[in-house]
Amino acid sequence: MSLFKQKTGCLAPSEKATDKASGGKDIAADGGLMPPSAGTVRERSSLTGFTFLVAFVCVIGINAIYDKGVRAAGVSENENTESQPMGQGGQELKDKYDALQKDFQALSMDRDNLINQAKLLLNEKSKAREFEDALAKEKSDRALAVKEKEEIQGVLKDLEDKHAALKDAQGKLEAQKQELEDDLAKERDKSWVKKITDEKTALQKENGELKLTLKETQAALAKLKERGTQADKALVKAEAELAQLRDTTETLTKDYQEAVKKNKLIEQRAFESPKKFVELAHQNKTLIKQTGNMHYNLGVFYSKQKEYSRAVSEFEEAVKLRPDDAYSHFNLGYIYAEYLVNRPKAIEHFRHYLRLAKKDDKDLDWVKKYILTWQAWAGKEPME
Repeated sequence: MSLFKQKTGCLAPSEKATDKASGGKDIAADGGLMPPSAGTVRERSSLTGFTFLVAFVCVIGINAIYDKGVRAAGVSENENTESQPMGQGGQELKDKYDALQKDFQALSMDRDNLINQAKLLLNEKSKAREFEDALAKEKSDRALAVKEKEEIQGVLKDLEDKHAALKDAQGKLEAQKQELEDDLAKERDKSWVKKITDEKTALQKENGELKLTLKETQAALAKLKERGTQADKALVKAEAELAQLRDTTETLTKDYQEAVKKNKLIEQRAFESPKKFVELAHQNKTLIKQTGNMHYNLGVFYSKQKEYSRAVSEFEEAVKLRPDDAYSHFNLGYIYAEYLVNRPKAIEHFRHYLRLAKKDDKDLDWVKKYILTWQAWAGKEPME
């Protein structure tokens, strides 16, 4: 028997015994516990802490004896190396050294076995805790299920009572229905039956009129949907035109800015070089014409957008740059006449238009009638 077994009372690697604390399960020859069943875990879950404590004390003892054996082996080896040819005392030391080596080997194996047992015990302890948690959850779920069952039983009891009450009410209703049917059979030949028939005929007639009205309403609704579709198409077209006009406005604005720059450059050149004055004046007139066209186009754009005040501002700028532009005067007169309702201003610009427009212009007659109408109404001087 080894030194380790004498001092600790633990199992040797080659022995097989029973773990009392684990419910009587066998311990394998390599020092590990045989796998327990689920029932065994339930029975011994409360003892795993004590078993783990015993294993921990054994490991501490193993470490102490292991250190002691190592020190003893080291001392013996040193003495054996330094000694002179052995006598009887040297032979005894050698025998002790051999015995210590054997005990040391057995101690190492027992130490490894106990470590493995401690690991298995820790694993069993973790499993036992998980099972206890699952058991507690199962108990909680079971208590919840019992409570829900009691509530369902109460609801079922209420439903059964209501069902019985409904059966009683149904029996009474059937009895009343039978009485009404008997009374109806007795009264069929009386005058009120004719009255009900007349009312039924009137209702059928009214139903027919309502159906006719419904058809007319559906037809009107279809027309409204068609108009809505057309309006959507017109809206899409207007949005496209608006986008195009915005692009035109941006282009005209850029052209205007470039024209302003060119105009300044022309003025500078005219100041620096009098000889080119005629050529610069011609270029200046071209730029003025382009700027006037830009204001004119902006006025048309704002008119289409129904922003008449801004349109008037743009047309007036065009007139300032090109006083002989008949169409700018016509647009100003038309906006003042039809939208801003300023007849004196309208007549003023219409007079300029009549003075500047061509004789075959299609709007001449309309402008003349407008001026004559409002002058006659106001009692003012006739048109020139």
